[in-house]
Amino acid sequence: MVKLIITNSFSHHVDWYCYYVMDIIKKNIKDDIDTVIGFYFDYNLRGLKIGFQIEHTIILNENKYFCDVRLIHNHLEKDIIIEYSKPNIAHINKEIKNNKEIKNNEGEYWSEHALLESEKKINLLNDYIQKVVYVSPLIHEFNFSYNNRRHIVLVYKHNSRREKIRNEINNRNIETMLIHDCYDTEKLKKIYDCSKIMVNIHQTDTHHTFEELRVLPALSRGVIVISEWSPYVEEIPYGEYVIWCEYDKISEMVLEVERNYKFYQKKIFNKNLLNILKKMKKNNEIELTKKIKNLII
Repeated sequence: MVKLIITNSFSHHVDWYCYYVMDIIKKNIKDDIDTVIGFYFDYNLRGLKIGFQIEHTIILNENKYFCDVRLIHNHLEKDIIIEYSKPNIAHINKEIKNNKEIKNNEGEYWSEHALLESEKKINLLNDYIQKVVYVSPLIHEFNFSYNNRRHIVLVYKHNSRREKIRNEINNRNIETMLIHDCYDTEKLKKIYDCSKIMVNIHQTDTHHTFEELRVLPALSRGVIVISEWSPYVEEIPYGEYVIWCEYDKISEMVLEVERNYKFYQKKIFNKNLLNILKKMKKNNEIELTKKIKNLII
């Protein structure tokens, strides 16, 4: 039986995700191995080392998207890296492709330094992506009922971008409920079960990773998600069941969905979405189990 060694406390706002991953491992891995699991730990410990990438790696700078490689360096000594975001993975693969194109087009356009840096980046990102497993944060059973729902919820943490949208929504005579420093999964589930809409807004103007850690638990409990547009939406398996809009149109869209709630609820929460989420949940077990078994053979 697998022996899990938790080397330090998990980050309080995602500990539920870490324990979900641990449950998958305990359920599916019957081999007698030590597994070291956590965020930052002593690499002298013996065992399979599993870490979590929970940050936004898609950064907007001068109208171009870049990968925050500082975050990548933190994980390279781990054997497996759990990733919560499909767009993060898609962006890293695109970065690899772009840098290969630079390397393959040697000539006057690219300096020797640029070619060398591209090769370094290719190697770095390749090493990283080979260790990544996407585990969708589907911790709850599914609840698509539209009964007894009343809240419009926002995740709020002293953030001016989110506060601005909240004020705009309130000015349209729609009351909002703030989720602030609440990380208890049962409490969150109760909130979601009586909520109509979640408003998902990027933390900053430059961090653009779609926040699946926030969105998927809500969507799986029947909350309509209105989200600020994010890159790589085509990579999100359930992307067509999220309502996307630009930042300055969010409050207008909230009003539209609130006024026509039953229409949107019926349109989004159907058998197709249920099948997609079920498949994603099953794939969590299949892909993580396969990754671990390939390393312990």
